[in-house]
Amino acid sequence: MRDFDPILSLNDASEIIGRSKRSLWRWYAKDKTMPEPLKVNGRAVGWRKSTFEQWLVKLEGAAK
Repeated sequence: MRDFDPILSLNDASEIIGRSKRSLWRWYAKDKTMPEPLKVNGRAVGWRKSTFEQWLVKLEGAAK
């Protein structure tokens, strides 16, 4: 059986890191510092939880 890797919405991601949805979108679209999101149901976007967590670990390492 495969492990379940949930998809975090833009709202979820925003809440986890304490930044606005606008900031997250800017980091992805303009600054290219965030992983590319998945398209969900056409318009909605999200990130696999594992991918998002790896990105946070990478950010934490870069901040040291």
